[in-house]
Amino acid sequence: MANIKNLEMAAAVSAYQHVAVKKSFFGLSQTFVYQPTQSRIGANVYEYTVAAGEKLARLLNGPAEELEKAINAGLKMQPVQISNYRLELCQSCDGRFAALQLFRFADFAYTPATGVHFYEGKDAELVRRMF
Repeated sequence: MANIKNLEMAAAVSAYQHVAVKKSFFGLSQTFVYQPTQSRIGANVYEYTVAAGEKLARLLNGPAEELEKAINAGLKMQPVQISNYRLELCQSCDGRFAALQLFRFADFAYTPATGVHFYEGKDAELVRRMF
């Protein structure tokens, strides 16, 4: 599991209206919490092949209905060890919140392939099934 503070999208997640950042141990440790359910938020980083990354970018940048239709049809993204696409994913422990952003490796750096997408409630549970 990755540390949210080390993600590229950390600022966007901490600024989201339903996310609280709780500091402990003299401010050295931070915990991200989804406020409506008081559930802790964890982070993961996955890498995908070029074909899977492009498909994921199309789904995330397209209409929400297409993403929901693909997930309901059984879409399951299979990560690989090292590749050109990196997905940063933050999810609450109860599955009611998800935030994600896809990056593409080009010119020796990761550049955003999508913006930061936030999902709550039923939509977050759908996203959870995909990963």
